[in-house]
Amino acid sequence: MTSEVPAAPTTGVGAVDRALAALDAVEDRPVADRVAVFEQAHASLRSALDPGDDDGGDEDGAPDADGTPEADGTPEADGAPGGTA
Repeated sequence: MTSEVPAAPTTGVGAVDRALAALDAVEDRPVADRVAVFEQAHASLRSALDPGDDDGGDEDGAPDADGTPEADGTPEADGAPGGTA
């Protein structure tokens, strides 16, 4: 007995919806091709959900060498936001 999984709801963000649709169809792909599907979906989601580097940090949100704070506004090493005292 097999049951159909209902389609995922749409998000209204085209790039996200396309990435999710690709993931929904991954089971129909050969196992050897699935990693590429996952990597593409990951890249698409990162691009859609984090479109810019507005915080000045590196990819993990850590401050750059110039002391730019993390995106969440956590203080820098000196305890002041953005490294200012």
